[in-house]
Order: sequence, then structure tokens, then C-alpha cells
Amino acid sequence: GLPDVLVAHGTPAHNRESLSERTDPARVAELAGDAGVLIGSHIHRPAQATREGILVLNTGAVGAPANGDPRAQYLLLTATPTGWVPEFRAVPYDRSDVLRRFETSGLLKTGLSAEIFRDEVRTARSLYTPYWLWTEAHGYPRNAQTWAAFQREHPLLAT
Repeated sequence: GLPDVLVAHGTPAHNRESLSERTDPARVAELAGDAGVLIGSHIHRPAQATREGILVLNTGAVGAPANGDPRAQYLLLTATPTGWVPEFRAVPYDRSDVLRRFETSGLLKTGLSAEIFRDEVRTARSLYTPYWLWTEAHGYPRNAQTWAAFQREHPLLAT
């Protein structure tokens, strides 16, 4: 008797479309169809909202959260007699081995994206998307020089 739940990396329509408290209510209704709960993960930060009577959730991220909190974050959704109850959890974990593997695996030699992703794990912040948008807005190429310039211009993101 509980409402259906739709779970996708992004949304049921596209893996890179995000769900959050900012998602337009009309879009939520369109995506949900008959479901009462929409769950995504693409933005890598916990989020909860109700739009058009539909519960919208984002799980957070275990390995690369984007809210400044480096703990492993996840969503527990529990069925109760009164409905679905979301609970966001965050637990400490040692990221040192993951960060060391960036240095020792050869991944960093594959290009700038690997370096940015390592920095996202290190800072628990979204860096790739703001950097991408910044380069587009300025007509800059995406390379080591513009990445360094972006970090100088946005020091709070890179700390």
C-alpha cells in the first residue's frame, strides 16, 4: 500500500539529470508518473523535498560527497505503516588509501579529469562541474593552466 519508489542515478529520464530541493515541481511530476517517491544520486549530496505531493530524495555519496562533509553518506528508506521514512546517514571512513591509490595507480596520468576527481574526494566538494561551467563562461580551454587559475579564483572550493 505504499507509494511506488523510482530510483535512478540521476532521474528516470537521464543519468545526469539531478534531483534535489531545487528541482522544478512540474518536472518532478513529469518524472514521477504514478510514483510517490523519486530518488537520485547524481549531485552527490543529501537532499529532501516534497514537490507536487511527491517525495524527492538524493542519497548523498559514499566515496565522493559534494557537500564538504567527507564522511560516507547514504540514504536509508524505511517502510512504515504511515509511509516511507527517509533517514540520511553519514559515517566516518578513512579516505587515505583511496587518495594514495590516485597517486600510485597511474590514474592521474590519464588526464586532468582524474586530478579533479581526486580533489573532489579530498575536499568532499563538487569541483568538476563548477570548473566546466567556469571554462565555458569564459571561453577557456580545459587544461592544467585553467584548472590552476580556477582554483586561485575559487579558493573555498579547493580547500
